[in-house]
Amino acid sequence: MKEYLDNEFLNEMIKALDIVQVDLMQATGGKSVCFLHKYSKSDEKVKYFEGKEYIIRVVVNQLKKDLALDNLQKILEEYRGKLETIRDSKLGVAPDWKAYVEGGFEGLELTKGFIKRNMYSG
Repeated sequence: MKEYLDNEFLNEMIKALDIVQVDLMQATGGKSVCFLHKYSKSDEKVKYFEGKEYIIRVVVNQLKKDLALDNLQKILEEYRGKLETIRDSKLGVAPDWKAYVEGGFEGLELTKGFIKRNMYSG
């Protein structure tokens, strides 16, 4: 039998996305990430929040399509693999990519914590 997450879980993830988007905006000083990349003004703090925001946004978009737990877990594993690939590559030693990967892993762990709380509360 398939397990499903509920709309409360989706709302929690939307709130988490809102929070990390504010953190990212503060880290960029209100400028777009694209602008900062174009002019080589991005730093590790921006990259960290960019990685975290990306993962949480992927999760929210998936949940808006489908609340099935196993489908979300497949996506989380897929993105964990992508982050591990970056971490273990030549890119992974660069400070900005290292920060991006750390932020991505933080987004994955945040999501896993929300899943655990949602599935086993009550």
